[in-house]
Amino acid sequence: MTSAWVVFEKELKDVLRRPGLIGTMGVPLVLLTLLALLALYAAGLEGAASQMPPVRLRPESLAGASPVELAQYAALSPFFLMWLIFPVTIPSALAAYSIVGEKEEGTLEPLLATPISTAELLLGKALAAALPGVALVWVPWLVTLAVGYALTTPRVLAATLLSPLWLSGMILLAPAMTFFTVMLLVILSSRVNDVRTANQIGGTLIVPLIVLFVSQVGGGLSFGLSAVLGAFGFVMAGGLAALAIAVRLFQREAILVRWKQSR
Repeated sequence: MTSAWVVFEKELKDVLRRPGLIGTMGVPLVLLTLLALLALYAAGLEGAASQMPPVRLRPESLAGASPVELAQYAALSPFFLMWLIFPVTIPSALAAYSIVGEKEEGTLEPLLATPISTAELLLGKALAAALPGVALVWVPWLVTLAVGYALTTPRVLAATLLSPLWLSGMILLAPAMTFFTVMLLVILSSRVNDVRTANQIGGTLIVPLIVLFVSQVGGGLSFGLSAVLGAFGFVMAGGLAALAIAVRLFQREAILVRWKQSR
């Protein structure tokens, strides 16, 4: 695990040295935070509650809530799935680049020549790609929670940002989804020959999540705590299985031979 941590630190430093990539991650992070705060503020304006559609499903903690509280609850609810989707999309570029990018730059050979195991190498790269995605969940969530006390009531926050559903989603499911997606993209990155192909194929992985988000906004889909915990177990098991498959498929000797032949 020490070697995996060394790879993680190296990859993270490489990310921080690329200002364009930091901007790519920072803009969605700021926008997601501002959108949530704006939705919460707008729903609390005078007369806004009468313009909102009625809340069909509400937690028991909102029994007897005012129209403004119900409007703010309805305004914040779609961000639950939105904040689960973005951490999957942003690290995809990092993960897709992780192996094939080093192949193109010729920096993979020295790394493979070290005594680090394949599992440690891939785990370190995967964690470095997943960390920015997890930050994209936690920063908007925590900032909205901190500012939310000035914009709404504790009852609304308890029914949304601090509910068991949101806590399990933000703390458990979001990191698990990010890790699973990153591992799939690391496998992809080790099998293709250029970064563009890896990015194009990797982009298709978020399509099912976008369908889920549209269904939730349209009112055709809702999530319960048991569904989130079940999804966490399933996705985490999938991530570990993907790591095992990635280790099995990553043939470092073959990569070294092909790299030497291509020089």
